[in-house]
Amino acid sequence: MSEKRYFFAFTAPYKVDDAAAMQRRAELRAAHVQRLIGLWDDGTIQLGGPMLTEDSDPAGPPEAQKPEGSFIVFRAESAAKVREIIEGDLFYTEEIWVKEGIRINPILAQGPALR
Repeated sequence: MSEKRYFFAFTAPYKVDDAAAMQRRAELRAAHVQRLIGLWDDGTIQLGGPMLTEDSDPAGPPEAQKPEGSFIVFRAESAAKVREIIEGDLFYTEEIWVKEGIRINPILAQGPALR
């Protein structure tokens, strides 16, 4: 029997004031996403993507979309399992996320997407 899995919201700010970190983000983004695809496929990641600044236009051109962090909804056995996944991510190991700003919160998810 498999373990029960719960929902967790992960957020992490980018080091937006560090030009080198943001350059690394651009260079490593494809590899970061490729790793996450396997976690989507097995249901560990429910949805995710970059969080934009409040003044960003999500429907606008790329220059109007200003990423400031990451947001992922995980389905996992524990917050410790989510942390293990996060600490193996390139954005963590390559110092793109502000580690002190990382949050992993359990959520009581509801809604039609869960059907």
